[in-house]
Amino acid sequence: MLETIVNVADIVAAEGIAVTVASMPTVKPLDRDFILNEAARVPLIAIFEEHTRHGGFAESVGLLVAEADAPVARLMSFHVCDDIASGLVGTQKDLRKQMGMDPDSAAARILAFLSSKRKSMAVDPAGGGHEAGVGRR
Repeated sequence: MLETIVNVADIVAAEGIAVTVASMPTVKPLDRDFILNEAARVPLIAIFEEHTRHGGFAESVGLLVAEADAPVARLMSFHVCDDIASGLVGTQKDLRKQMGMDPDSAAARILAFLSSKRKSMAVDPAGGGHEAGVGRR
């Protein structure tokens, strides 16, 4: 999965957006300080995990960020869809593409969000850019 995330980061960075990739291989213990610092610093945290939506890393991060007493980033989750349990078959590459977890699909979704966010933000006269935090489980 990390190779996929790095490819997503490369595509997003090629559009002039600073990207941070952080690998967090376990849900517990949750690195609360790192996550809250990033959530206060960037407009978007994209979480990739080969797990279903419920009970995974994104859900843990979402709860932590929701309870934060500070401005926080928007969360975007890339995860295995529930259809995987009902007999969806294919290669790992094909399944990731079907679920929007391939580099091109994921980068397009991230860039679309950041583009809409940029349009709604005031222009920084100092020329500050946008940064997306891209995390992985």
